[in-house]
Amino acid sequence: MAIEIIIRVAGIAYDFTDFTDFSSISITDTQEVTGDTMRMSVRAENIIPSVGNEVIVTDGSTKEFGGIITTVGREIGEGNFNTIYELTAIDYSYMLNRRFLNKVYPAKAVANGVGDSMVKDILNDLKTAADGDSTGGDSYYTDFYNNISASYISVGPNIRQQIFNRITPSEALSTIAEGSGMIWWIDFDKRINFRNQSQIEADHLPLSFQHLDRVLEVDSNLNDFFDMRIEDSAEGLGTKAIIKDAVIKAVTPITDPFDVTSTQRDARVSDGTGFTFKLSARPFSELDITSVVRIRSGASTTFTQVLDDIARDRDDWSEASPTTTAFIYVGRQGQSGGSYVRITHHNFIAGDEIRVTYSASTTDEHENIDVARVAEAASATNGDGIHEFVFSKGSEIVASGLEDLDEIAQTILDRKSKIIRRGSFGSLTKGWKAGQFFRLQWSKESIDEVVWVINVSKVILTPADDPNLNDNIIQSTVQFANIPRGLRL
Repeated sequence: MAIEIIIRVAGIAYDFTDFTDFSSISITDTQEVTGDTMRMSVRAENIIPSVGNEVIVTDGSTKEFGGIITTVGREIGEGNFNTIYELTAIDYSYMLNRRFLNKVYPAKAVANGVGDSMVKDILNDLKTAADGDSTGGDSYYTDFYNNISASYISVGPNIRQQIFNRITPSEALSTIAEGSGMIWWIDFDKRINFRNQSQIEADHLPLSFQHLDRVLEVDSNLNDFFDMRIEDSAEGLGTKAIIKDAVIKAVTPITDPFDVTSTQRDARVSDGTGFTFKLSARPFSELDITSVVRIRSGASTTFTQVLDDIARDRDDWSEASPTTTAFIYVGRQGQSGGSYVRITHHNFIAGDEIRVTYSASTTDEHENIDVARVAEAASATNGDGIHEFVFSKGSEIVASGLEDLDEIAQTILDRKSKIIRRGSFGSLTKGWKAGQFFRLQWSKESIDEVVWVINVSKVILTPADDPNLNDNIIQSTVQFANIPRGLRL
């Protein structure tokens, strides 16, 4: 199969295969950042590529890359008769991120095939916004939504309400993916993939019936790799996690009472059209403000809660409809102040009282230990196996209780308490992709472990079929590690 290069200029597909310097093509697929990238150089005389053009690289029926040209460099050569265009392209995540998400998504399944899910809601909102902005909408957002398929979007766990305040769709999808133990990407058919990490096998490798895994057997496999390099590292090893300033939910709710006629300026502020009531503690989250109630002559009125700066800009003091609406804001995690309830209308009377009931957040210093890994570390280092490490990012560790905090600490330990194993190899086998997992076996070195592909870089050695292989040759450089998503902790 021969490599084919198509560039769409002004919506028309042009074949640039014969004008491409194939030695310049470099494709990078990684789990560390959003979006695959490609660099290439082409000659052009009458049809000139521009930023914004779509570019597609195919190997027979397989797409090796699809995306949008984001930069174009020009170099004059050959007596000023030919111009070389140096192109950089990003996959279709570039087109996904043209709009921002500014919405509260209710708790539900993060992914559910073609069924109701947060992923589907996000794609639908993007398509709906595009449809409202122009006649016929936008073809990319339409494709992202219409290409939803149960074969590519797994059934994921239920997750809590998500608040996305002016962030890109890629950031939102990454947030809910990492929070649910899944990974996502856009493939070259403009389709969102949202998958469990245990589902993406390197299925071009031989199947081990002993483990039911795809396996790369270093001692005997002479076809799928070359120049293997593996590095083990004890740097950063941690078998005992100490989490400082973790934010957890207080067991007993508290109630802040506010007298609207009070002169206590630290409790409430009035600008003449409404009131801002500053809470004495930080609620655990927006969901943990149980109620905002007005007491008038012994009668209670419960206000409807909406989020400030999303449902209404903070500077907007026009009277809310209905008037029993309270705009709530919860300050940054790890900070006691900054949370408030804002009521825009001013039809209060003397003696009115506002009561805000909520579950506050508290901080805790927490310790977890992985006994099994302690024994492994003791054997490896000749010490007692205790390697303490402090995770002090209080703004990132949030749990509804001590049991959940235990689970979070264990998740951290699952990564930190391993002797890090990472490596790389070259391969002429096609099919390598970031996010895949396989079992690495090397009997001579006593290695038998599941590893994940973190990064794949591809270059094209022969664009046409090699006479000996009856195929073109694409060389991949594969980087892997024994923890998914690379080394973040």
